[in-house]
Amino acid sequence: MPDLRLIIDIGVPARSVFPLVASGDGLARWWTSDVIITPSGATELGFDGRSTIYRLRAETMMIPAHAAWSVETGEEWAGTSIVFDLAPTDSGARLTMVHGNWRAATDFFHACAATWGMLLYRLKAAAEGEDPGPYFS
Repeated sequence: MPDLRLIIDIGVPARSVFPLVASGDGLARWWTSDVIITPSGATELGFDGRSTIYRLRAETMMIPAHAAWSVETGEEWAGTSIVFDLAPTDSGARLTMVHGNWRAATDFFHACAATWGMLLYRLKAAAEGEDPGPYFS
């Protein structure tokens, strides 16, 4: 099963980045403005007027180093996992993001790689005190 793996250095400590990858409120600051926490505790991310909804469920949260989500919905996203690992560096933190367990390396898989790259630069900006807003709104 193919995985997308991206790495970005962020100029603040991991403890400042972790809330942005470990909660619906954090994801709304850089990913999508349409975030709903369901009664069951899942985090739903809506896109295109909620014509696409990715339901994420927190699996493992280890402050400030590791946030793992399982994805429950989406034609190609269902059954995948999204993991953010943070490691200290001399200048802040290194974030490694793995969107894993895809069934196949489809055209959509490759398009998502480019989108994740753009998203991680927004996450970096938000963590470093800028206000880029969510990529999808």
